[in-house]
Amino acid sequence: MIISNSFRDRILSKIAFLQKQKINSTSNYWNISYEQGIFLSNLVDFKKPKSVLEIGTSNGFSGLWLNLNLDESSKYTTVEVDKTRYELAKVNFEQVGLKNFICVNSDALKFLEGISEKFDFVFVDAGHCLYQNILDLLVDGKLLTKNSVVIFDNVTSHSQLEDFVKNILKKYDSELIKIGGGMLVVYF
Repeated sequence: MIISNSFRDRILSKIAFLQKQKINSTSNYWNISYEQGIFLSNLVDFKKPKSVLEIGTSNGFSGLWLNLNLDESSKYTTVEVDKTRYELAKVNFEQVGLKNFICVNSDALKFLEGISEKFDFVFVDAGHCLYQNILDLLVDGKLLTKNSVVIFDNVTSHSQLEDFVKNILKKYDSELIKIGGGMLVVYF
């Protein structure tokens, strides 16, 4: 894996800045926890994906974690529906020198319906009512490579996702990671 130390240092510095900003702010950026960031970064390091998709960018905090151990030749695509958060994420990515990224300002379902690209790592932290539709579009649209992984965030902190989680755990090779709001990891 080719990742320069200075690039990693810039990402870690931006992560620390955004973490501090969140603690000292009343703004509503929906960021993962520090522990979840470490988990995602380690999973990227283990899986070594070539094409990553994030649905629900917010200010780019989780995207920075995803890119911390992502090979610089890999592609990172992120989708955010809110224009303000989308713009902020783009700035944060550019400030650390992220190069192989595409930041899309769009509704997640419309985006997924309009693409044919395949991904081997997907992180979903979007509207919880969309989770099943997102998974259906990924699977039915054949947007996942062999041996891909899809992670859904906040699956234990929102009771409306109980049935979704139960169904996924029965139907797919998957596991529930109890950090942050709960992360459901689905293996394909």
